[in-house]
Amino acid sequence: LCAFVSDQIHYSFKKACSLLGLGSDCLIVVPTDPVTGAMDSSEFRRLLEESVAAGKKPFFVGTSAGTTVLGAFDPYNEIADICDEYNEKVAPGGVYDEQEGHPGIWMHVDGAWGGSAFLSAKYKYYMAGAERANSYSWNPHKMMGATLQTCAFVTRHAGMLLNANGTNAAYLFQPDKEYRDLDYGDKTIQCGRKVDHLKLWLMWKYHGDVGMEARVD
Repeated sequence: LCAFVSDQIHYSFKKACSLLGLGSDCLIVVPTDPVTGAMDSSEFRRLLEESVAAGKKPFFVGTSAGTTVLGAFDPYNEIADICDEYNEKVAPGGVYDEQEGHPGIWMHVDGAWGGSAFLSAKYKYYMAGAERANSYSWNPHKMMGATLQTCAFVTRHAGMLLNANGTNAAYLFQPDKEYRDLDYGDKTIQCGRKVDHLKLWLMWKYHGDVGMEARVD
């Protein structure tokens, strides 16, 4: 297995590969534009083709919405096009399946810092194509100034988080209890955790859409 990230990506991607047992060597670093710091999509395509020719199995590409040092936004549409082309080759017509998983390359957008741009009519053009990603992470405690910590992970694939992390511990996650859909305990790596989304909801409720946009502009 191999994954792709830009040379400006957050260090947590390398740490994740180690924690998952894949090893940091599975992470292929894609060069970036020397001026903007955004991932060079042509280099991504080249390295993807080279990895396949070498017998590797690409499964993930991590993109950035506001890199830590340069604040770069990657070319999401170009990267998504390359992923779609590859995915169609390895699994024609393939889509995410709750049991079988995702065929081909999973595209993620790390919007921890700059991802708040999607709230702004003025700056959301930076996020063009990010909606094509399989998943998206966002830290409102950064640009938005929410209370530390406030983190969100969003995926377009219903059931994916539970399928990936769930253990169905009968003493805790009873299928007949009230509001089971709102119990995220079995959908995350942790069991007990602080309720981040409540802080985000309260903040949004207080400021409204206009106020949230103003915090970005």
